[in-house]
Amino acid sequence: MKKADKTIFATAEKPIKPAASVPILAAALIIVPTLALAETKANAHTDMTCPSSPNCVSSQAEGDHSIAPLLFPGAPPDEINKTLTQWLEQQPRVAITHNDANSIQAEFTSRVFGFVDDVTLVILPGKVEVRSASRTGYYDFGANRSRIEAIRSAMSN
Repeated sequence: MKKADKTIFATAEKPIKPAASVPILAAALIIVPTLALAETKANAHTDMTCPSSPNCVSSQAEGDHSIAPLLFPGAPPDEINKTLTQWLEQQPRVAITHNDANSIQAEFTSRVFGFVDDVTLVILPGKVEVRSASRTGYYDFGANRSRIEAIRSAMSN
């Protein structure tokens, strides 16, 4: 009696046995999600959308989430970036997590409970598209709108 062949995918040249396919499957399960996460992180600094919860404002949103972009009439993007970066670096409990010629991503941590809000600034000639959103919770009690307005006020002085 012939022993059963346990080949999963076979060609005449190279049969693949189940034991050989396990490392390949394991690698795929690790690599594919990692690549997706890397792409998400790479695009995270330009995500300007808001969830349905009222704890976010964005200059590219409509309705209750809407807030005006920051205006820098006639200013080139590199000058805008430098000004915003210097201001952010002087703020307490703020960590800049991404900064390139086109955008800045910063984390603002609340004083009492340590809640983290993400601020995204997309720099264009003469203006900055803005987004500020809470990572957790549903209400932010106006903290994100106040934050963007504080940045606007500081930039106008």
